[in-house]
Amino acid sequence: MCVHETMEKKEVWNERYKGFDMPRWDFSDADMTLTFSEAGKPRVICDVLMVGSTLNGRWQWSWGNKNTDERNRVGLQPVFDFGEHRQWSALTTLFQDADNYTGWECASVAAHLLDGQATYRFAYGDNKEYFAYLVILRTQRVQ
Repeated sequence: MCVHETMEKKEVWNERYKGFDMPRWDFSDADMTLTFSEAGKPRVICDVLMVGSTLNGRWQWSWGNKNTDERNRVGLQPVFDFGEHRQWSALTTLFQDADNYTGWECASVAAHLLDGQATYRFAYGDNKEYFAYLVILRTQRVQ
């Protein structure tokens, strides 16, 4: 359910902002922003949370990753709390086996619980098998 909801939100988001159609994107871990640019200029800036990452068939939630910004851990606390309340181990187990859908599923649940606007995935660093998943919380156009 959450995956389909998030897919619809992504379509609506992209119709409005056109960010996914822009030729360049930049993620700033320090600012917790995702910026989409065109013609060398920022056009769309998003406030984001890094939900988690996949590498070598394993998922890791950012709420328990000491290498992510504290704001990610605090921002994702409602997801962890919801999982505890519902006894849903997929939301409360830090490391999990992952397939091609796990990151999208977890990001979609986070987007639903946090009222996110969309989700985004990108290869993190030089390893083309290391993917980070974001939830877009707020978006602004830059003129």
